[in-house]
Amino acid sequence: MTNTLKRPETPQRQTEVVIELAQGVLAHTKVPVVNHSALRSGFAGQPANPRWNATKVVAWKTGRQWRSALAQGSMVVRPTDSMLIPIAEQIPQRHLRLEGPFCFLWDSLNRRTHPPATHPPQNTSPLAKPLVDQG
Repeated sequence: MTNTLKRPETPQRQTEVVIELAQGVLAHTKVPVVNHSALRSGFAGQPANPRWNATKVVAWKTGRQWRSALAQGSMVVRPTDSMLIPIAEQIPQRHLRLEGPFCFLWDSLNRRTHPPATHPPQNTSPLAKPLVDQG
């Protein structure tokens, strides 16, 4: 009887697939299919499941990072095909679509990057007396 050792199989390269993260938001990913639910869960902002294994937790963290990147403006949803892409691949600003389930993220980004102009309050009341220096 010979004792033959099996050579461990080398992991095959994951091909990039397109998955739907949320309604109307697609993304390219190499995350294995069994972990797509964890990726979607992280993108949706749901808490991690304590029973998940390490690969699912990594997929969940990736989804969470993509959501925060979208909220911070470092990633955008391309309007032509609803693909989540880094800002470096972004098309000109005038073509961005600001509707859909994640439009509130754009509003919060615009408020942080372009705060409203603050002007001193103007007292236009006819009863207001101007401050006069009595010195």
